[in-house]
Amino acid sequence: MEIPDPHPLVESLKSNCSKLEAEIFQLEEKLATDDDNENLSDDLSEELQKLDSAKRELAAKLREILSVKRKLGNVPSHSELIQYERRFSELFVQIQEKHQQTQKLYATYNALLEIKELMLKETSLLNSISSQFQDAITSTAGRMKLIDSMEKIAKGSQQKLEKVQLGLREEQKACDALKERYTTSIAEQRRCHSLLKAFQEECAKNERLRCRGCQALATFWASRQRLWPSHRASIHAIMSSFMNQKPFFANQSDAALAQSS
Repeated sequence: MEIPDPHPLVESLKSNCSKLEAEIFQLEEKLATDDDNENLSDDLSEELQKLDSAKRELAAKLREILSVKRKLGNVPSHSELIQYERRFSELFVQIQEKHQQTQKLYATYNALLEIKELMLKETSLLNSISSQFQDAITSTAGRMKLIDSMEKIAKGSQQKLEKVQLGLREEQKACDALKERYTTSIAEQRRCHSLLKAFQEECAKNERLRCRGCQALATFWASRQRLWPSHRASIHAIMSSFMNQKPFFANQSDAALAQSS
């Protein structure tokens, strides 16, 4: 929004105040010299009221101008906006890096916590086997109890192993899917680069052909202007339309590619 320049209005108000002060000075001189003091006093009072009114109006306008200046000062300039944008971009990059570091630390913590739990279970298992081994040596019932306990431990370990292997297969599938997407994206990027390069070459070729055609057309019409002097306006119109014509595309896919580029 454009703010009108307040200086002409302020100058006008100041000039009015100066005129009123000059008139008051003249009335005071007349009041000191003339005999009709009552009329002059009335005129002087009226001019003083006008002066006070003009001063109040000037003060109000100055307050409005100061308010507008403060508002304009709060609006950032174009260079400040560019600096803000650059700073926000830097902060965004820093936040992304910090987020990646935090994710790695969380993954490391979870892996170490899982290793700790497995080691505690292994220690508990070894302690249990060690406590039951002495009883298993002395009696047949102890040996059967130890065998049953070992079978339960083996079964639990097998279930745990299957669960871990299932998670590993899922993670491997996700990793393979990401690799496939990455490979597809790289291939698409290369294809787009090759298409863009071919399009730029065709545009340059088209521009060269247009320039060559313009030169040939100019030479042709220059040689014919002596024969057709009355058709110079139409000749210039044809040449202008030829210069401003849009490039020709062999099919719709080329045109769509040009629009997308």
